[in-house]
Formats: sequence, C-alpha cells, structure tokens
Amino acid sequence: MTHSILLTDLIAWSAQAACLAAIGGLLPGLLRLDVPGVRYAYFRALLAVCLALPWLQSRQAMAGGTSTTEVFTAVLIGVPAAAETVTSSSGFPWMTALAVVLVLGICARGAWIAVGLARIA
Repeated sequence: MTHSILLTDLIAWSAQAACLAAIGGLLPGLLRLDVPGVRYAYFRALLAVCLALPWLQSRQAMAGGTSTTEVFTAVLIGVPAAAETVTSSSGFPWMTALAVVLVLGICARGAWIAVGLARIA
C-alpha cells in the first residue's frame, strides 16, 4: 500500500516538475534573457521551485486552518465501484517491480556520478 502511494506521489510530482521545467525552459528564449549570470540565476530558481513543489503544496493545503474533506462520487458505466475492486489475474506485483526499477536506476545513476567524481579527482 505504501509503495503505491509513494509511486503515485512520485509520478504526480514528476509530471508537475516536467511541466514547470518545460514552460520555464521556454521563457528565457521568449523574454530574451541573454546575460549568462541572469540565465544562471533564473534556472537555479526554477530548479529550487521544482524541488520545493511537494513542500509548497502541503503548506498551501495547511494554510486554510481547518481542513474539510469533500467526497465526490461519479457513476460511470463499465467502471467498477469502490466495493468492486478489480484484481489482476496474473498476481505479479507491478507497483513493487516499478519501485524496485526506480530505486535501481537511482543507485546506478549515483554510482555513475561517483565514478565520474573519482576520475576528476
């Protein structure tokens, strides 16, 4: 259960950061920011905003004081209700496998950077 929530949050953050980076990457060209120091500061600020997205959203949700939860239900033809969960017949834990692949990719990239830093030194 925790893997699926973490993976869902990671996918949502990745999509938000990708949209923000794509729009933010186009703006310097449109605004004709030609000074290297200004472009450098702009892209550092953009990176900081992308990395701070999870904390900015949690602060925004808490700013209202008391939180109210509203439940929206939609009736769609052919979509099972909450009580009628669809189970996979294969039994393969796809979310766990995807989480393992992500962790292995992070470790491989970290090792690649570590080897590069060792070669520089």
